[in-house]
Amino acid sequence: MMLTVEPDVVAGQQYTRVWWLYTNQAQAPVLIEPLVNVSVVSRDRRARKEQRAAPVAPSLILHKIENAKAVASIALAIGGSLKAAAASYDEAVNPPTITGPHGTATIRDPGRARNRTQAIADRTEDAIASTRYAYDLYARSVNSGVLRRNTVLPGDGVNGYVYLPCLLAGAVEYGHPERALLAHPENTEHLVVIRVGAYSDSVLFTPVAGE
Repeated sequence: MMLTVEPDVVAGQQYTRVWWLYTNQAQAPVLIEPLVNVSVVSRDRRARKEQRAAPVAPSLILHKIENAKAVASIALAIGGSLKAAAASYDEAVNPPTITGPHGTATIRDPGRARNRTQAIADRTEDAIASTRYAYDLYARSVNSGVLRRNTVLPGDGVNGYVYLPCLLAGAVEYGHPERALLAHPENTEHLVVIRVGAYSDSVLFTPVAGE
Protein backbone atom coordinates (compact mmCIF):
# COMPACT_ATOMS: atom_id res chain seq x y z
CA MET A 1 0.00 0.00 0.00
CA MET A 2 1.19 3.50 -0.83
CA LEU A 3 -0.37 6.82 0.20
CA THR A 4 0.18 10.53 -0.39
CA VAL A 5 -1.74 13.52 0.98
CA GLU A 6 -1.96 16.99 -0.53
CA PRO A 7 -4.34 19.96 -0.62
CA ASP A 8 -6.35 20.56 -3.77
CA VAL A 9 -8.99 22.98 -5.04
CA VAL A 10 -11.76 21.80 -7.34
CA ALA A 11 -14.32 24.31 -8.62
CA GLY A 12 -13.46 26.71 -5.82
CA GLN A 13 -13.88 24.09 -3.08
CA GLN A 14 -10.88 23.12 -0.95
CA TYR A 15 -10.16 19.43 -0.45
CA THR A 16 -7.61 17.16 1.14
CA ARG A 17 -6.69 14.74 -1.62
CA VAL A 18 -5.39 11.27 -0.78
CA TRP A 19 -3.70 9.18 -3.45
CA TRP A 20 -4.04 5.49 -2.61
CA LEU A 21 -2.31 2.57 -4.29
CA TYR A 22 -3.69 -0.79 -3.20
CA THR A 23 -2.34 -4.18 -4.24
CA ASN A 24 -4.28 -7.30 -3.35
CA GLN A 25 -1.82 -9.71 -1.77
CA ALA A 26 -4.53 -12.04 -0.51
CA GLN A 27 -5.68 -15.26 -2.14
CA ALA A 28 -9.21 -14.03 -2.81
CA PRO A 29 -10.75 -11.00 -4.54
CA VAL A 30 -11.06 -7.89 -2.38
CA LEU A 31 -13.74 -5.23 -2.72
CA ILE A 32 -12.33 -1.72 -2.53
CA GLU A 33 -14.82 0.98 -1.49
CA PRO A 34 -12.95 4.28 -1.07
CA LEU A 35 -15.94 6.04 0.49
CA VAL A 36 -15.93 3.38 3.21
CA ASN A 37 -12.26 2.35 3.40
CA VAL A 38 -10.64 5.78 3.81
CA SER A 39 -10.86 8.39 6.55
CA VAL A 40 -8.58 11.20 7.68
CA VAL A 41 -8.04 12.65 11.14
CA SER A 42 -6.39 16.09 10.99
CA ARG A 43 -4.85 17.58 14.11
CA ASP A 44 -3.77 21.17 14.60
CA ARG A 45 -1.05 20.70 17.20
CA ARG A 46 -0.81 24.40 18.05
CA ALA A 47 -4.53 25.04 18.51
CA ARG A 48 -5.10 21.51 19.82
CA LYS A 49 -8.01 20.98 17.47
CA GLU A 50 -8.94 17.76 15.75
CA GLN A 51 -11.21 17.14 12.78
CA ARG A 52 -12.33 13.88 11.23
CA ALA A 53 -13.23 13.74 7.55
CA ALA A 54 -14.89 11.13 5.38
CA PRO A 55 -14.54 11.02 1.58
CA VAL A 56 -16.76 13.07 -0.68
CA ALA A 57 -18.61 11.14 -3.37
CA PRO A 58 -17.13 11.75 -6.85
CA SER A 59 -20.61 12.60 -8.14
CA LEU A 60 -20.78 15.56 -5.74
CA ILE A 61 -17.40 16.85 -6.91
CA LEU A 62 -18.42 16.56 -10.56
CA HIS A 63 -21.70 18.29 -9.72
CA LYS A 64 -19.75 21.22 -8.27
CA ILE A 65 -17.71 21.46 -11.47
CA GLU A 66 -20.93 21.43 -13.51
CA ASN A 67 -22.37 24.19 -11.31
CA ALA A 68 -19.19 26.24 -11.69
CA LYS A 69 -19.43 25.83 -15.47
CA ALA A 70 -23.03 27.05 -15.43
CA VAL A 71 -22.17 30.06 -13.25
CA ALA A 72 -19.23 31.00 -15.48
CA SER A 73 -21.38 30.69 -18.61
CA ILE A 74 -24.15 32.83 -17.12
CA ALA A 75 -21.64 35.48 -16.04
CA LEU A 76 -20.20 35.63 -19.56
CA ALA A 77 -23.67 35.84 -21.08
CA ILE A 78 -24.68 38.69 -18.77
CA GLY A 79 -21.41 40.50 -19.44
CA GLY A 80 -21.89 40.13 -23.18
CA SER A 81 -25.45 41.44 -23.01
CA LEU A 82 -24.33 44.48 -21.03
CA LYS A 83 -21.53 45.20 -23.51
CA ALA A 84 -23.93 44.88 -26.45
CA ALA A 85 -26.43 47.21 -24.79
CA ALA A 86 -23.67 49.72 -24.05
CA ALA A 87 -22.48 49.58 -27.66
CA SER A 88 -26.01 50.13 -28.97
CA TYR A 89 -26.51 53.07 -26.61
CA ASP A 90 -23.16 54.56 -27.59
CA GLU A 91 -24.09 54.39 -31.28
CA ALA A 92 -27.38 56.16 -30.57
CA VAL A 93 -25.96 58.87 -28.30
CA ASN A 94 -22.54 59.35 -29.86
CA PRO A 95 -22.86 58.59 -33.57
CA PRO A 96 -19.70 58.96 -35.64
CA THR A 97 -19.09 62.27 -37.39
CA ILE A 98 -17.20 63.39 -40.47
CA THR A 99 -15.60 66.81 -40.68
CA GLY A 100 -14.96 68.36 -44.07
CA PRO A 101 -14.39 71.77 -45.62
CA HIS A 102 -18.08 72.57 -45.36
CA GLY A 103 -18.51 71.52 -41.73
CA THR A 104 -19.24 68.41 -39.68
CA ALA A 105 -21.83 65.80 -40.57
CA THR A 106 -23.30 63.16 -38.28
CA ILE A 107 -23.53 59.63 -39.61
CA ARG A 108 -26.50 57.63 -38.40
CA ASP A 109 -26.16 54.11 -39.67
CA PRO A 110 -28.41 51.47 -38.03
CA GLY A 111 -26.37 48.78 -39.73
CA ARG A 112 -23.22 49.92 -37.92
CA ALA A 113 -24.92 49.53 -34.53
CA ARG A 114 -26.19 46.08 -35.49
CA ASN A 115 -22.72 45.04 -36.62
CA ARG A 116 -21.14 46.19 -33.35
CA THR A 117 -23.67 44.36 -31.19
CA GLN A 118 -23.47 41.25 -33.36
CA ALA A 119 -19.67 41.22 -33.09
CA ILE A 120 -19.97 41.41 -29.31
CA ALA A 121 -22.56 38.61 -29.33
CA ASP A 122 -20.27 36.44 -31.47
CA ARG A 123 -17.30 37.00 -29.14
CA THR A 124 -19.50 36.20 -26.15
CA GLU A 125 -20.69 32.94 -27.71
CA ASP A 126 -17.09 31.96 -28.46
CA ALA A 127 -16.04 32.76 -24.89
CA ILE A 128 -18.92 30.70 -23.46
CA ALA A 129 -18.11 27.76 -25.73
CA SER A 130 -14.41 27.88 -24.78
CA THR A 131 -15.24 28.11 -21.07
CA ARG A 132 -17.66 25.19 -21.20
CA TYR A 133 -15.11 23.12 -23.11
CA ALA A 134 -12.41 23.90 -20.53
CA TYR A 135 -14.71 22.87 -17.67
CA ASP A 136 -15.64 19.67 -19.50
CA LEU A 137 -11.96 18.79 -19.93
CA TYR A 138 -11.38 19.58 -16.26
CA ALA A 139 -14.28 17.36 -15.19
CA ARG A 140 -13.01 14.49 -17.32
CA SER A 141 -9.53 14.90 -15.84
CA VAL A 142 -10.85 14.80 -12.26
CA ASN A 143 -13.19 11.93 -13.07
CA SER A 144 -10.46 9.82 -14.65
CA GLY A 145 -8.22 10.17 -11.59
CA VAL A 146 -10.80 9.31 -8.93
CA LEU A 147 -10.51 5.95 -7.19
CA ARG A 148 -13.86 4.18 -7.36
CA ARG A 149 -15.49 1.07 -5.96
CA ASN A 150 -13.64 -1.85 -7.48
CA THR A 151 -13.11 -5.58 -7.05
CA VAL A 152 -9.37 -6.29 -7.03
CA LEU A 153 -8.27 -9.78 -7.98
CA PRO A 154 -5.33 -11.48 -6.24
CA GLY A 155 -2.06 -9.97 -7.43
CA ASP A 156 -3.78 -7.00 -9.07
CA GLY A 157 -3.77 -3.40 -7.91
CA VAL A 158 -5.68 -0.16 -8.26
CA ASN A 159 -4.82 3.45 -7.55
CA GLY A 160 -6.45 6.84 -7.66
CA TYR A 161 -7.50 9.89 -5.71
CA VAL A 162 -9.92 10.11 -2.81
CA TYR A 163 -11.22 13.60 -1.99
CA LEU A 164 -12.08 14.67 1.53
CA PRO A 165 -13.29 18.02 2.91
CA CYS A 166 -10.26 20.24 3.42
CA LEU A 167 -9.34 20.98 7.02
CA LEU A 168 -6.58 23.50 6.38
CA ALA A 169 -6.38 27.19 7.26
CA GLY A 170 -9.02 29.35 5.66
CA ALA A 171 -11.26 26.40 4.93
CA VAL A 172 -14.63 25.83 6.51
CA GLU A 173 -16.42 22.65 7.36
CA TYR A 174 -17.88 21.03 4.26
CA GLY A 175 -21.46 22.20 3.90
CA HIS A 176 -21.23 24.42 7.00
CA PRO A 177 -19.42 27.68 6.10
CA GLU A 178 -20.22 29.16 9.50
CA ARG A 179 -17.94 26.67 11.26
CA ALA A 180 -14.27 27.63 11.15
CA LEU A 181 -11.77 24.79 11.21
CA LEU A 182 -8.06 24.32 11.76
CA ALA A 183 -6.03 27.52 11.90
CA HIS A 184 -2.39 26.49 11.41
CA PRO A 185 -1.70 24.28 8.35
CA GLU A 186 2.04 24.34 9.06
CA ASN A 187 1.29 22.59 12.36
CA THR A 188 -1.43 20.28 11.09
CA GLU A 189 -0.77 16.59 10.75
CA HIS A 190 -2.99 14.14 8.89
CA LEU A 191 -3.60 10.58 10.00
CA VAL A 192 -4.89 8.57 7.04
CA VAL A 193 -6.75 5.47 8.16
CA ILE A 194 -7.37 2.58 5.76
CA ARG A 195 -9.76 -0.25 6.61
CA VAL A 196 -10.39 -3.03 4.09
CA GLY A 197 -12.26 -5.97 5.55
CA ALA A 198 -10.26 -7.31 8.49
CA TYR A 199 -7.21 -5.30 7.38
CA SER A 200 -6.57 -1.96 9.04
CA ASP A 201 -3.61 0.40 8.81
CA SER A 202 -2.84 4.07 9.29
CA VAL A 203 -0.15 6.48 8.13
CA LEU A 204 0.67 9.76 9.83
CA PHE A 205 1.66 12.68 7.57
CA THR A 206 3.48 15.48 9.38
CA PRO A 207 4.23 18.81 7.65
CA VAL A 208 7.88 19.59 6.97
CA ALA A 209 9.19 22.98 8.08
CA GLY A 210 9.13 25.49 5.24
CA GLU A 211 6.39 23.74 3.25
